[in-house]
Amino acid sequence: MGLLLEKALRAAGGNTPMEMTQARRETLQDVMSAICDQAVAEVIQLNRWRDTDSTRRMEVDIDQLQRDVEARRGKLIDFKTAVDRWKMEGTR
Repeated sequence: MGLLLEKALRAAGGNTPMEMTQARRETLQDVMSAICDQAVAEVIQLNRWRDTDSTRRMEVDIDQLQRDVEARRGKLIDFKTAVDRWKMEGTR
């Protein structure tokens, strides 16, 4: 987006495409929490978990993806995919 268009949007009180409203950020946080809660519930239901170096590294990656999504540098689908991989790795 051009600088002039961005300034015009700001002057009009609108959010630029690079900005995220608080409501949108909260919604994304709620969705990401629900994704994690569902994965944990499935792990508990399976009653099987192996904590490994790999799962711990994946948890760090998931935390980073969450921050990236909140900052509009990442995609929600990438976050969900990472959580699904974490669950599969820990329950195999």
